[in-house]
Amino acid sequence: AIIMLTFRALQRNKTLKYGLPMLLLVVGGSFGLREFTQIRYDAQKTRKKVQQPIQQYESNTSEMY
Repeated sequence: AIIMLTFRALQRNKTLKYGLPMLLLVVGGSFGLREFTQIRYDAQKTRKKVQQPIQQYESNTSEMY
């Protein structure tokens, strides 16, 4: 019976009802954005590593003709 009363009191608490999900959304979104931006920077770094040899190859082949 005490558990049910405590659970009801928590359900009526507006801070827990609205504030906790909002806090979880903000903190979770922050971690999600951090991961996506890290992927973006890793992709840019990889693209630069691949493009440099391609540009060198293109400049070498254009000198041949």
